[in-house]
Amino acid sequence: MKRRTFTVVGLAIGLLTTTVVAQRMSAEQILDRAESVSGAAKARTFKTVVWKGTIQMTAQNLKGTMELYFKAPNKVLIKQSIPNALEQASGFDGKVGWEKSNLTGIRELKGQELEQLKSSADLNNFSNWRKQYRNPKLRGTDKVGTASVYVIDATTAYGTKATLYIDTKSFRLLRSDSEVATPQGSVQVSSLMEDYRKVDGILYPSRIRQSLAGMEMIVQVQQIRHNVPLSDSIFRKPRQ
Repeated sequence: MKRRTFTVVGLAIGLLTTTVVAQRMSAEQILDRAESVSGAAKARTFKTVVWKGTIQMTAQNLKGTMELYFKAPNKVLIKQSIPNALEQASGFDGKVGWEKSNLTGIRELKGQELEQLKSSADLNNFSNWRKQYRNPKLRGTDKVGTASVYVIDATTAYGTKATLYIDTKSFRLLRSDSEVATPQGSVQVSSLMEDYRKVDGILYPSRIRQSLAGMEMIVQVQQIRHNVPLSDSIFRKPRQ
């Protein structure tokens, strides 16, 4: 009986010690763990990433497609198409940031819009939180659905506020709240990352639910490819 009691007490102390250590993790340690779990080290070796999927605005009954093209070290092209509503592309070729839309025509991006796009163009940003965020602070814990999460407040590399919600068990990013620069000014965007899947050893959410300005958009990932040959020309600002 004494041995069994000692074993139970020892187990309880061990669990308590584990809990205390987890609670003492800093924001930096949590982000490092999340980065490691995501497969960031391997992601840094990729020269290009091509991402294709669908977008749906449920309240407006609108459906379309989205494509993203990244090329190291600092090129990005984002295309969105909703039949009879929106045809839009934005890109950064390493020097110039631009947007072309059937609603506004072609324009060159400046200020925070440009800095935001430049940040997203850096492939290493997605696999290195220290390039994305400044001064992370652990606010505490909360819930995203039924999952317990660490809540971390930070400032983005281009100066806006962001809050990250990281699963306390899997260390996957389950939600992010951030400010996004638009032609009409900054808007708050909340993104829920769901149904994570591995592609070439990298964890990606296969579904993202975004809420902004009272609207919800569901992004469904259909295909992700790495190291696909991409011409620099696709990232340049269109002439017309």
